[in-house]
Order: sequence, then structure tokens, then C-alpha cells
Amino acid sequence: MVWSPDRHSSHQELGKIYPFVVPYTRGTGLDIGSGQARWFKHWITLDSGKDFQNKRVADIHLDGSGPLPFKDGAYDFVVSSHFLEHIKEWPKALAEWWRVIRTGGHLVLYWPHPELYPRVGQPGANPDHKADIWPVEVVKAMRQNGGWDLLEDETRAEGEEYSQFQVWRKREDRQQNVVPWRRIEKSVLVVRYGAYGDLIQASSVCAGLKAQGYHVTLNTTEKGKSVVEHDDNIDAFILQDEDQVPNESLGPYWKEWAKRFDRVVNLCESAEGALLTLPHSLHDWHSEGARKKLYSQNYLERQHDIADLPHDFKPRFVPTQAEVENVEKMIADIPGKKVLWILGGSSVHKVWPHMPAAIVRLLYSDPEVRVITAGEAKHRDIEEAIQNAAKLFFGDASRIIRTAGLWPIRGTMTLAQKVDVVVGPETGVLNAVSHVERPAKVVFLSHSSKENLTKHWLTTTSLEPVEGSTACYPCHRLHYDFSRCNQDKATGMALCQANTPVEAAVAAILGALPRTQMTIAGGAGGGGGSCGEIVAVGGFGGSSVAAE
Repeated sequence: MVWSPDRHSSHQELGKIYPFVVPYTRGTGLDIGSGQARWFKHWITLDSGKDFQNKRVADIHLDGSGPLPFKDGAYDFVVSSHFLEHIKEWPKALAEWWRVIRTGGHLVLYWPHPELYPRVGQPGANPDHKADIWPVEVVKAMRQNGGWDLLEDETRAEGEEYSQFQVWRKREDRQQNVVPWRRIEKSVLVVRYGAYGDLIQASSVCAGLKAQGYHVTLNTTEKGKSVVEHDDNIDAFILQDEDQVPNESLGPYWKEWAKRFDRVVNLCESAEGALLTLPHSLHDWHSEGARKKLYSQNYLERQHDIADLPHDFKPRFVPTQAEVENVEKMIADIPGKKVLWILGGSSVHKVWPHMPAAIVRLLYSDPEVRVITAGEAKHRDIEEAIQNAAKLFFGDASRIIRTAGLWPIRGTMTLAQKVDVVVGPETGVLNAVSHVERPAKVVFLSHSSKENLTKHWLTTTSLEPVEGSTACYPCHRLHYDFSRCNQDKATGMALCQANTPVEAAVAAILGALPRTQMTIAGGAGGGGGSCGEIVAVGGFGGSSVAAE
């Protein structure tokens, strides 16, 4: 018997398995029989206060053994730790808890195992225990509750544990599947949170590990999973919501998960925090010169080094057949040469202010060009400025196809694979096509240098500020506002972006486009027509942008 009175810690049992309940308790749910404990801030605690002189100790003061005043499917999950054994008619309680869980939600159970804890009436047993519950009896009771998948069914007897751990996922149909977690030989856990581009880069590490024969599990967020979920180099996912596990708890959290794998490759802060300093961090106090010296390392190289992998880089985005067909249908009626222009990224410095002028010049230089603009809904003002500029100089904007806010990220990444050139800042979309020959890429660098980001990219032109114009470039800093980012007064945008000239961008795009038999009068970069009459184009955000 593992349990002993001197080691028993009442009301703290869930702490022994809390890392493993994280993937099953995303969203909003109940901790029934919580006592005074609150393991995660998003859990709604429910307890009668019986063990606390009937005082209110939880969010909901209620006995969880009886009917619950909630609608069917009201919650994403229900957790019960060391409470089920206190209920005489526990199968009825299970059915009630199951009722309030939505389809796809989870029931997480943790209770003392009869072989590891004194049974009812035996010396040392909790006098309030009403039942000795065997795992097979719980399965039998759940047979009456509709469709489910049994995802965890583990007798945990190491250290101070003496309990059974089960997790049930609610199905829409009546099927009942017993598919509990089992350790897989030669398994690796890759940990990577962050933005879309971070996960695309991490896919290269997953590919390298898969090539070495590992079963690869990726611990990430739903957002991260969304861009790599169809990559066959990733066998499984452990998901958590952003900030679901507090930063100060991540160390113990990863330590517990490591027990289920042969190896862990943790890529968190492999770029951010390490090669891109965070506000208020110790590294952020380094001078510009020190940052340039210390952080001029390639992101992919660093991540492969962390994983002890050779520098054989294979980041990729894998669309579904349906996504490909949808994009092909969308562009079927768009003639000519297609340029996908990503309007902005997640940070203030990932917007190039000269887009209206450059796109007008591009359309003027090559009549076969069609520009597809893409981004979030917040970028529609930029689209409006571009459209107005086209109307001003051409009388219409029919060669501009606006899609900002209309496509999910996967749709835009799929579209990027089907155009001739992709233009934009350091974003996930550019990362998604970084290691394929086509399309060609034209990238506006800001906090990253060529060495950091595009060193190994294929068919890529990296655009930087005019030499000597921007002392802070590359700053190797993460920016969420302009408190540490030098802002150009004329455009309101980041100085590094403002100092990246129109003619360089237009020449790079024209040079990357497929050649045609037509001849255009000489212009920028030897490939464009004369735009000498274009003096200025109205910008966005209240700025005026000059086209040289």
C-alpha cells in the first residue's frame, strides 16, 4: 500500500497530476469537490464546504453529488479529484457530471484506488468515504452514458500517489472506444508556443526528429497547431490555451510531461528571449552594438542545434486537398502574373509604409500583374489606401484583389503556394513558403537580419533599410508598441521600414516575376516602366508616401 497517514495531504491530491489534466481542461469548466484549492484560474470551483464548517470555500457553494443547476452541455470539462469516493450513489453523480459536458469535452477523474488505499471501514480509511471504486466499475457505469473515448486510464502508485486517473471525451455518436495513453518506444516531445512563423520553423525540427525514427508529439497551443496540424512529421499534439499554465509553473509542468517521453526538445524562447529580447528583460539592457554581436545567429540553425540535428532545414506548411481546391477555384479567374502582398504582421514594425506607391508603380510597370492583398481585418485601411491609389492613377482598381480579413491563416498560406511572388514583412505566411523554390519571396526585414531569418530561404530577396539610414537596424528586439521602436515621423511607421525604399521593392518584385515577351520602357531595376509622373501617393494612417 502506497498511502500512509504521515504522507497523506488532504485537498492537495490534484497537484500530483495537474500537468496531465491541462490538455483536457481548456475552455470553461467545473472542479467539483474542489475544497479551497484553485489549480487554474479559469476553473470554476464547486464545493459544499462540508469539510470547512460549511463555509463558502468555492465559486459555487453546492454539493456536487446531486443534481446540478446547469444546462446540458454547458461546460467544456468537469474535473473531480478525490471526491467520487465520498458519494454513495456515485454512478448517478457521474451521469449528472457527464450531462453538463459538451460534445468533445472531457470528464477528468482522480480517486483513491482500492488496492492502494484503505478500503471503507478499514483502519486508516477516511471515515467519510462511501465507496471503494474499481476502475472497471467506472467503465461499467460510463457504458450507460452514451458515446465516449477513454483517453487516460492509469493506476498511479509511484511516490506519494495511490490513485486512479481516468479521462473521458464525450462523443456525438454512441460509440465507446477504450484508447488510453500508452508509452511509445522512441518518443520525443517537442515544445513550442508562439506565433505562426515560430511553428513553421519548429516543423523543420519535427521533420529532422521524424527522420531519426522518433514518434513526435508537439506541445503547443490551438493557434500553433492550426498551421502544422496536417504535417505527417508530427504524430500527436498536446494542446493548451495561451497562458493556461502560468509562466512560473512551466518548469514543473514540462518536468512532469518529460516522464512520458524518451526525450524532450524544448524550443520555447529559442528565438524570442534568446535572439530577440523581450521588454524589461535583462538582455534588453544590452546596447545596440552588443545585441548585434550577440544575437546575429540564424533561427533555424539555433533550433536544430537545440535538437542536436544537422543543418538540413525542412520547414513546411501542408495544406489539405480541400484547401488547395478552394484556392485554385478562387484564383482561376485571375489572369496574368499573381503577386500576393501580405499587408502586415503581428507587431508594429511589421508594416511597410510605402505599399500604395510601390503597388501603383508595379501595376504601371507590368500590365499583366495582379496584386492580391492579404492580412487581418485590421489591415483593411491599408487596402483602402492601395485601392484609392490605383483608382487615382488608373481610373479603376480591378487589378487589385482585396482579401484582408476574409481568409483564415491556412487559406492565405495555401494561396501563397499558388502565386508567382509573395511580398511582405517577417510573417508566418512568408515562413510557410520559405523553403520552396516557387513562389519567389520578397521580404521586408525589421527586427531580424538576413543572418537571423532568410539566410537559408530559397528564391528570396531580403529588403533592408538604406545602408547608414537606420542605426538601430537590426534591433533584435520584440516590439509590441513604439516605446522601444524608433518611429518615423513622416509615416508613423517603424524607422527601418520607412527607410526601405520603393524602388528597391519594385525592382525585386519585377525581377522575380515570370518573364514575358512584352517590352516596357526602361524604369526601376531595368524591368519596369517609367513612373516619373507619379510624384506622390496618399498613404494610410494619415501619412503621405512619396514614390521616387
